[in-house]
Amino acid sequence: MKLIADPRNPAQYFGACGLFELVSMRDRSLMAHWDQDGLIVETLSDDAFKQTINAFANADLVPDDDWTGEDTTRPFTLTHAASNFHIPMDWWERRDGNGNSFWKCFGGQQKSLDASKLLIACKALTGQVAPDNLFELNFQLSGRLGFDPRSAWNPIDTGFSPNDLSTSLKSVPTYVFAELLSTVAMQRWPFRPSGGTCSYHLWTQQLPLSVARARAVGGDGPTYSFSRVKRGQGISCFTYSRPLRASEENRS
Repeated sequence: MKLIADPRNPAQYFGACGLFELVSMRDRSLMAHWDQDGLIVETLSDDAFKQTINAFANADLVPDDDWTGEDTTRPFTLTHAASNFHIPMDWWERRDGNGNSFWKCFGGQQKSLDASKLLIACKALTGQVAPDNLFELNFQLSGRLGFDPRSAWNPIDTGFSPNDLSTSLKSVPTYVFAELLSTVAMQRWPFRPSGGTCSYHLWTQQLPLSVARARAVGGDGPTYSFSRVKRGQGISCFTYSRPLRASEENRS
């Protein structure tokens, strides 16, 4: 199966990694690699792909009731008992417990539990899902996680701050599968942001999940880098990625 994903869009790259994580929970023997326009997951059937997406979209978002910090950053778990996946989520917190991580783009009135709105939208779109359109499916929403540059409002680009507009005018197409599947990779894969930027690699050889995780952060394939930029009112977003270098194979 080939999952169409543009590696220049960080949400599509991370979303593809997140999907590979989920399908590997069902079958650890799966292998995957990147080509120029997507992630190829060897031997994954269309039925298995759709079952995984349906399970993900119908998962329960369970807040951590024992959390004693601010409600805006309350951890939660995505769980779907029938599919045997259970993913604790706190990717917006630094692993040393000191403040917010690079991945936290939400702010202002937004909360971590607002991810439930994306999950509801994913459920509404499951009937349209296919490997070639997963990351093109979108839902009109006024809030998002900030990972997909296609939905990002930037006052530098627009000439004014969209955050000052009414809620109805702030509602834009939000690529819910790209954004929400990205959180799976952010939670489980060892990406290493530095300052305001992050890099990732395309692995071009067939690899199992455990090796792909490592090659995504330190491989020798095509490398991309993106930045996190501020939008105002405590909200940030990711930029499109730019290629840094090609693999030895591509340079020869």
